[in-house]
Amino acid sequence: LARALKNLVVSALLLGLAGAALYALSMVNVRTFSLEVRGGQLVVMKGRLMPWGFEPWSPGDPLLAETYAPLDLEGNTALAAVGVTYGDRDELDRALFQVVELLARPRLASSDAKELERGLALVRRAERLNGLTDAQRTSLKKMQADVAFFLARTRLDDARRQLEDALAQLKLAAESETKN
Repeated sequence: LARALKNLVVSALLLGLAGAALYALSMVNVRTFSLEVRGGQLVVMKGRLMPWGFEPWSPGDPLLAETYAPLDLEGNTALAAVGVTYGDRDELDRALFQVVELLARPRLASSDAKELERGLALVRRAERLNGLTDAQRTSLKKMQADVAFFLARTRLDDARRQLEDALAQLKLAAESETKN
């Protein structure tokens, strides 16, 4: 009887330890992130409350949801970031920034207004990533400078067109025989 009781206690202890280990593994997994390509988009995955597995992450905060929304790769691949498990959001931010930078740089150098707008949207998204390294922050500042130049050039072109239109209208008014 004592031996059976001892075996029961040891079995219960082992079962409890196994349950605690599964729970600890689940808590570690729920705090991990991963990036996965699905249908041409880079999707942020978050660990499930299980010892394994991931599911697409959609944060409750609308700003975070916009930042970590699926990213259209437009035919590019993000092989360096895919299949890696990230232990926290800072690591995820650094990996996601590499992909965003890869997509934004050629668009910011383009002369096509639509491509520049896409590059601008990518830079705005990169600005919301908090866990960047100093080198990535420097790179982001360079991209922001490119965006600032693009916006200033666009506004200057718009102002030039408006001034030309105003000058043409003033010449028309000067040629007429009205008091203006």
